[in-house]
Amino acid sequence: MKKIAIIILCFLMSFLFSGCKAENSLNIIYNKQPDSDTSEQEGLNWPEISSDGLDEEMLIENVDGAALEEIATSLQELTDEIETEQRENPEFAISAEWYTYALESNEYKEIVGMGNKAAKALYLIIYKSPNQGLFEYICAMALNEITGFDNDEWKTSKEFLNLFNQFVLGQ
Repeated sequence: MKKIAIIILCFLMSFLFSGCKAENSLNIIYNKQPDSDTSEQEGLNWPEISSDGLDEEMLIENVDGAALEEIATSLQELTDEIETEQRENPEFAISAEWYTYALESNEYKEIVGMGNKAAKALYLIIYKSPNQGLFEYICAMALNEITGFDNDEWKTSKEFLNLFNQFVLGQ
């Protein structure tokens, strides 16, 4: 029952975030070695990610449903706030003030404060989303911070997943 509820929630989230730019396909690379030093994060254990790819069923089973719902709701509210501010003040978007706004928001801090409980839910949101917009980008920022991955070489949430997978496999 938990799996079905999470899958339904994922599909509902994809409809909520359909205003973001969609990507044609998900191309996650599994066999490259990470470029960054992974020694700080020894012990990051994601059995869902292997050299054979992502075990989506295992990931769904290991996601905390309540955390997933809280994250989706909170970060959608944050995304809505940022998009409203960008419409009202184009300088806000151009100057990248949105980035600082996101990092300093209560919503973002609460999600990051959830720690590892939020990590797999954030990953699942990015993975299942057909979009690569602001919402997914903020999810990637939070996952980056929570896991200590600390990589800034990505520009989209799907690029983040590629690098994150490499990081996990390199441990």
